[in-house]
Amino acid sequence: MSVNKDKWTMRERVLAVLKGELPDRLPFIDRIEIWYNSMLAGKAIVEYKTPVGTVSVSYVFSKSMIVLNGMEPYLTEHLIKDTDDYRTIEYILERADFVPLY
Repeated sequence: MSVNKDKWTMRERVLAVLKGELPDRLPFIDRIEIWYNSMLAGKAIVEYKTPVGTVSVSYVFSKSMIVLNGMEPYLTEHLIKDTDDYRTIEYILERADFVPLY
């Protein structure tokens, strides 16, 4: 895959990242970090660092969830924990690029 390509599909971006290549832009891969981290420890912590603050959320997986591909984790720590977190979430949402996948 070439970086000079005009328009990449989401699939091409994801495959490039998984191969260690550089896509035209970073793809949003919903919950892949949760799956990857859970394979290592049974618990996944997702942390979002921004110039205005850091927020995190954590999940726990049971073995049956992983074996049955249920992948519906138990939420153990919410993203917003105190009032300072609202500013960080606002920063993230104002800069997010929401792309329909249909």
